[in-house]
Amino acid sequence: MKKLLLTLSALLLISCVVSFAQTYTYKYLFTVNNETGVKSKSYGDSYRVYVTFTKNKSFCYESDQNGVRKSDLISRGEGYNEFHYDSGANGILSYKSTETHYAIYFGKKMPVGEPNITYMNFSTDYERLNWIVGMFVNVYERVDNKQPDTPTTLW
Repeated sequence: MKKLLLTLSALLLISCVVSFAQTYTYKYLFTVNNETGVKSKSYGDSYRVYVTFTKNKSFCYESDQNGVRKSDLISRGEGYNEFHYDSGANGILSYKSTETHYAIYFGKKMPVGEPNITYMNFSTDYERLNWIVGMFVNVYERVDNKQPDTPTTLW
């Protein structure tokens, strides 16, 4: 009985930790210009992003590999790096970020320009990520961070 109770307690603790935050590692593949469909490489083959999900995957943000949020609130506006679940259809889970820049005029905070809207679109199994910024779509694939990349060429 004690073993069963201990096992159930351990499982409950693990499920609580997993439901609070879960970080995935994504490897950069290529960038697509949404207007022309032209593919290009904007980053190197070893470029990685870490995305941490919280609140039962209703919210995510770019983080380091330990789930610590990347932040640049001094030079960026409010809403930077905050992606909220927006919709799910056709096997795509869409997360939306609305970033508003502000300036201080006579002690009052005033919005500057239109808000920047970006999307992180995931496959339903979270294996694929399309990070849409303006007219560019950065395409990523989920990888296991603990396994080193297999070399693709020999010199």
